Amino acid sequence: MNIRRGCRIPGNAAIFAVVLIYILFAQLPLYGFAELSLSEPHFVDPDHIVCSIESRSGLFLLDRANNTICILSNSRGSGRYVFVSTQGTISYKEVKGTGKAMRQRACFYDIALNKPLFHSPWYPLCGNPSFSVNGKKAFSIGDTMLVFNNADITYIPIGHYVNTSPLAPYGNALVYNDIHDQLWLYDLEMKKNTRITHGVEGSMLPFWAPCNDKILFSSLSGELFVYFVAGDSIISIGAGCHARWIDENQIIYVVQTVEQYELIASDIARYDLPSGERQIFTTPEEFEIEPCALDSMVLYISLADGALYEARLHNGVIRSRAVVLERSDIPLCGDKVRGDERANIILNIPYLHQLYDTKDAFNGSWACGPTSCMMAVQSYNMLPNWSSVCTWPYEHMSLFGRYISDVYTYNGITYDWMSLDPNNNPAYGAYGYICPFGGAVWANMEQFNNWHNLTSYMDVTPTWGEYLLEIDNGYPVVISTQLTTAGHIVLGKGYVENQHTMITNDPYGDKNLGYTNYYGSGAFYDWPGYNNGYENLNQVKVYIGAQYVFPPTVRIFDDLDEVFSYTGNWLERSGGYNMHAYYTDAAVQGDTAFWSIALSQPDSISVFTEFYRGGNRVKNASFLVAHYAGTTVTTVDQRGYGLSGWYDLGTYFFEDSVVVGATDTGSDSSGIVLADAVMLVFHNATGISSSPPLVKDQIQVFPNPFSTATTIHLSGIAHGAENIELKIYDTSGRRVREFILYPSSFILPAKLTWDRTNDAGKAVAPGVYFIKIKAGMKTYCKKIVLL
Repeated sequence: MNIRRGCRIPGNAAIFAVVLIYILFAQLPLYGFAELSLSEPHFVDPDHIVCSIESRSGLFLLDRANNTICILSNSRGSGRYVFVSTQGTISYKEVKGTGKAMRQRACFYDIALNKPLFHSPWYPLCGNPSFSVNGKKAFSIGDTMLVFNNADITYIPIGHYVNTSPLAPYGNALVYNDIHDQLWLYDLEMKKNTRITHGVEGSMLPFWAPCNDKILFSSLSGELFVYFVAGDSIISIGAGCHARWIDENQIIYVVQTVEQYELIASDIARYDLPSGERQIFTTPEEFEIEPCALDSMVLYISLADGALYEARLHNGVIRSRAVVLERSDIPLCGDKVRGDERANIILNIPYLHQLYDTKDAFNGSWACGPTSCMMAVQSYNMLPNWSSVCTWPYEHMSLFGRYISDVYTYNGITYDWMSLDPNNNPAYGAYGYICPFGGAVWANMEQFNNWHNLTSYMDVTPTWGEYLLEIDNGYPVVISTQLTTAGHIVLGKGYVENQHTMITNDPYGDKNLGYTNYYGSGAFYDWPGYNNGYENLNQVKVYIGAQYVFPPTVRIFDDLDEVFSYTGNWLERSGGYNMHAYYTDAAVQGDTAFWSIALSQPDSISVFTEFYRGGNRVKNASFLVAHYAGTTVTTVDQRGYGLSGWYDLGTYFFEDSVVVGATDTGSDSSGIVLADAVMLVFHNATGISSSPPLVKDQIQVFPNPFSTATTIHLSGIAHGAENIELKIYDTSGRRVREFILYPSSFILPAKLTWDRTNDAGKAVAPGVYFIKIKAGMKTYCKKIVLL
């Protein structure tokens, strides 16, 4: 098309580098269609259209009357979750920089004035802005929502970062998601917060109907719903994506069919709320996405060529189809960046590329599931190296790529199932089992992990909170996403704190640089509904867990070690552990021997004592163990003949030291008490780090023990201007629940309630738990019992 550009972005070295990377690595086909395409079109009015490009790193305004294109922004993230009105206002978000230097701001643009209305300052985190028909504006800064009404600003503490929080058209309410991806409605007039979704599955991308009485939203897995404000009720309208309102009663969206990582159909659909009827505009020769409507006209993007089309919908047919804008009419725009410049919560996991690290004779285009599972397995070094030489993108050695396509045996199971790769070549190994028909089967991925000694599970209702819980406990997660049009599976291994940005091992490369490339280790992707300048996961359909508990660490402490001491009359003798032991005569009581062992961090530990049995031993020697909850005394029968053995003194939680004592107090009047060695079996509570001495008096819990809920009272905790972190752990050291108390809205003394649920909202099992509070440089701890 002959489009005149109202402004131009000059070429530079960064853009040339991106183009070069694309040329070097675009040797093999992507799962979907056109690599370069337009995206997110919006009618502003009949004469103006706003759109972006595939990376969302740019926002463009097409003036159809003058046949010109104006670049509104060339910043990362500016083309994602754009908000427009028929009155001619556009709101969007800009992201610049990376890592700790990353900044974000909210922007508003007026078409009639042909200039920006408002740019907020740059913040570390800023949400996508929205506005109402009566002139209110809203966006988040960090964990606080700001609502502007002319010169007045209302501050609403949310408690966590929210990206999309659209204002109602009348400006009386806004809707946002919590850390578990549940939606909340905040009434600005009543100052009342109401949770509107109550499912185990997460929700995202709420959109208000023009009449202010309904909210359209999607589940993380791609099911569409409508919430009716007046009736506090929800209906499902079925699977779909790219949904928008046409008017107050109709919704336009896309339905797709995927088979074996191939998009079979992508068609525009229209749903009528009063009648409940859905109409699909079937076009076998066309693949449409991202539709929007104005009166009888509809805009959409074609996956075939990436162009923007305009058409009319009539009786199940798309009519008068015509190109409005070609992808080539808009230049490459914005910086493409990697996200590895920042210190993050990230696991150390080996990387495997599904194309470049598998055998040359195998086409791994469909192998994202097996490759992600194999990376999870090799996180724990389950399989030995099985080297092969690979030639793409350069000749190199792959240490375990052969497991993807070749027959091997592990744990008595031979992976000789056969499946065809995209070139119709037979393949075995992980691919043969996980992809029996070309596409990954979720249940097979779960079973594959279990057969390789992992504890695996399939979660079809995943949330961000559940992901954080797995990563915090050191476990990677296999994740089914919609990074590509046909779906894509990656391995989650970390996150950027407080930002809803996931760090992955992407077996197809880093999409931020344009697939396909060899930079998939540590690829940053934004969670659905969030926009921090990275490529978006779009949908999250399932988690395949990949947990592994390492065998416990065992340490033995002898009576010859420095940690051993005694009081009273103890004598040495041969025999026992290291052929040496101490003993005392029980006839004269009051003698005690000690092992005092310092710990580098709190842990759950099983304690054993060793002794050499003999005929002159007492039957009721007393052994004491000093642990977090107090001191436990166990009576040990040391009589009998035989070899040395270990006696179990129990499993306890310890903070900074373990004290084990052997005493003749209360023992028989004749015979000897033997003190030989102790063995500690550490259960590796890595979720609890070392800390200053713990103080208990400032935490009161009632009831304790409890069965359904308990109240935690806090007092006397000095915290100044810092946040207070309250975490609850089980006896293995795994964190099950975290609360963050903000000083701006939290004044001590205070109380909060724990309803026995974990961070994922699921009830935990009965047992012993530990409350740990960090306030500034001080740490406080309390044991509680759940019945």
